[in-house]
This record gives sequence, C-alpha cells and structure tokens, in this order.
Amino acid sequence: MAKKKALGKGLDVLLAEADLETTKSSGKKLNIKDIKPNPNQPRKTFDKHALEELASSIKTDGLLSPVIVREKDDYYEIVAGERRYQASILAGLKEIDVRIMDFDDVEALKIALIENVQRDDLNPLEQAKAYKALMLETGATQAELAKDLSKSRSNIANLLRLLDLPENIQTSISNGVISAGHARAILSIKEEKKQQALANKIINEQISVREAERLAKLYNLQVTDPSPVKHKEKQNNQYSTIQNSLSECLETKVKIISSDKKKELVIEFSNLPDLKRIQQIIES
Repeated sequence: MAKKKALGKGLDVLLAEADLETTKSSGKKLNIKDIKPNPNQPRKTFDKHALEELASSIKTDGLLSPVIVREKDDYYEIVAGERRYQASILAGLKEIDVRIMDFDDVEALKIALIENVQRDDLNPLEQAKAYKALMLETGATQAELAKDLSKSRSNIANLLRLLDLPENIQTSISNGVISAGHARAILSIKEEKKQQALANKIINEQISVREAERLAKLYNLQVTDPSPVKHKEKQNNQYSTIQNSLSECLETKVKIISSDKKKELVIEFSNLPDLKRIQQIIES
C-alpha cells in the first residue's frame, strides 16, 4: 500500500506521488463498457448542460485528460474523472484514455474527495457525506480531517451537522432549493416539526437567510405564527399598550417611534417646571 498522502495537497501532486510509489501506474485505452463509476463517489449530481458542453468539446478535441481508474475483479472503477467519463458516453466514444493506478478503498475515496472539493464541484450535503465516509474509513477526528483538507474545523463540523436534518430537507439541500445558510438556520430549531415548517416556508416564500434565522429564533420561543406581518402587528400592539401606560403615569403625551434603524421614546412637556415634575415621577 502506498504511504499516507496529505489531503491538503493538490490532486496533481498526489497523483505524481502515486506514480513514484507504485509500479502499476500505466496509461492505456479501455473499452468504456469495462469502466464503472465508484459507488462511493462523493459527487452524485452532474449538471446536464455542463456535461453536454464537455461532450461537444470531447467530440472536437478528444479527451484531453485521462480518467483515473483502479483495477477491480472484472472491471475498472473510476477514482477521479467521472464527469469526463459521463461526457465521453454522451459524446459516443467507445474507448477512452485512462490511467490505471493502484489505490485501496480509502485512498480512492480521498482522491475523489480532493478532486471535487478543490474544484468546488460538491454541494454542501455531498461534502458532508464525503467527510463522514472519510472519518469512518480512516478513524480521523474532525480536527484531523480539517487539518488534512486545509479546512477549518468549524467548516467540517457545520457540514456534518447537515446529516442530522430530516431526509426530505437533505434532499432539498442537494437539489439547491435550500442553501447551506438556510440549513444552519433550520438546524438551530430543536423540534423536527418546526424544522419542517421553516423549510417549507423557505421553499415556498423564498425568504432570505437572515429572515430564516429570525424565524428560527421565534420557532424556538414557540411563537405560534411567526410570520413577519403577524410579528410586527403584535409588536405594535405591545408598543401601544406601553405608550398609553406611560402617558397615564407621567400625565403627559408619550410617543414610541419604531423603525428598522432606530427606536425612540418621545415625552412631551410644556415648560421647565413640567419637565422637573416628570423627572420626579421617573426618579421615584
């Protein structure tokens, strides 16, 4: 087995190191039917339009970079380059250039993860599942994984938390309907029923991440109807009650002015003696 490779290194560097460490690395053409995707490939979705564009390029210029594969029982499994493989099928190729390399399961998963993460090809949920698989395969902690991948520990932790969400919400994240920022707001809610309610609101009303965070706090406070309009009406009613109470107590007109930028309490007085009277009431 090749020695452990630091995940923070670039894909080209890792593959170059592998060339030096194994005598089995080779380049050749393979029948595309003899090649199969890796079932543990972190990336599960491929943009159809982008694949078609790549397929068109392959028809014109050929496959510029070989697909990295490893030998299995009676076929070859993709380690890196599944997007090129899928585009080659679309282009109608019967054979493709490959590079056969000797990787074990853990190394294959690492290479596939690096290829996608360093090229920003994975959605948040795919990253989370890949990180979890790596941790299970290698026994690495979040801190060790973060160091190897040159990521912050909080980034790893936040992504892994996405796997605690209900399955249908995870699907919405995978499909890009719910962003990672929205997902973090949903995760701050303790009850699954309320998580589902906020997820539906995000999807149906296309609310911002900031609004989702505000609503999440209200859901945790068990507010029955935390919609912005209802919340504002309730707040205005509370201001009105306080305003009337202060007016009676101070025996003068009191006004509460509230906006998104600032809040003001205006107390009217007729002259200096009246002001001192109000002061005495407040101080007492």
